[in-house]
Amino acid sequence: MKAVIFDMDGVLIDSEDLWKQAEFEVFSSLGVNVSDEECILTASMTTSEVTNFWFDKFSWSTKSLVEVEEMVIDRSLNLYS
Repeated sequence: MKAVIFDMDGVLIDSEDLWKQAEFEVFSSLGVNVSDEECILTASMTTSEVTNFWFDKFSWSTKSLVEVEEMVIDRSLNLYS
């Protein structure tokens, strides 16, 4: 692989549903009650901002914020492929 294009605004692929699925799966696994209403708020956030958003509401102790960010990115990439 020589390059990767990551489309964050849905121009190349409509990835919003996949992002929401990754967000739900990862944060739910940490005990976060992910609601559709709050997912609307997180849609325009970076992965770091989303992780902090959910941590502020439902702090977890099993993973660091960086680890959780990586989990979301990894799950998103798996769903995209």
